[in-house]
Amino acid sequence: MNKKKMKAVIIYSILIVLLCVGIWYVIQNHINTSKKSENVSYEEFGATFNKFRDEMVFEGFEIVPESLGTSVIYIDKELSFETREFMTIDDTYSVDTTQKSLEYYNEQEKIVLTVDFIYLPEAVGKDMVYWYNPSNASVNDIIRNTYAENMLSYKNVLIKIGMIAIADKNADDRKLAETTKQVVEFINANLK
Repeated sequence: MNKKKMKAVIIYSILIVLLCVGIWYVIQNHINTSKKSENVSYEEFGATFNKFRDEMVFEGFEIVPESLGTSVIYIDKELSFETREFMTIDDTYSVDTTQKSLEYYNEQEKIVLTVDFIYLPEAVGKDMVYWYNPSNASVNDIIRNTYAENMLSYKNVLIKIGMIAIADKNADDRKLAETTKQVVEFINANLK
């Protein structure tokens, strides 16, 4: 990957982190219309993620073994609007993380697929809440051709799906749509 592409990917990654922090803020401070009984419990969240990890198959992709562990993420509190320091259910150093990630790799097409499950304290409904759509400016050509992502909400769980093309391949919106459909079908069948 040349330096220009790498720089664009790094800048875009920073923007995604800021987007996620912004979404967290909106959910925490502006959306409080759901009842607790409508929420997915943390236990259901964990069990569904584990089942997804163990059973979900994406054609042409193999799971990256290194992505199977649990990571506790520490952040500067100011990055979360002074809400928390750990991406965990109780804001302490524990394995009860609110963000669980998997990575898959397609060797033939040189595409990395990421699937992140994000647990929220309050429900936001069932919807497609984000689909990456770069502007038509030529500066975004590198990102447009190498990165595609979207985000789903299911009650109080967000699912972020991303594809990163390595080498001279394109991250195809159709492939992302097919993958997203599989994820939606899995979630509908396993979370009630």
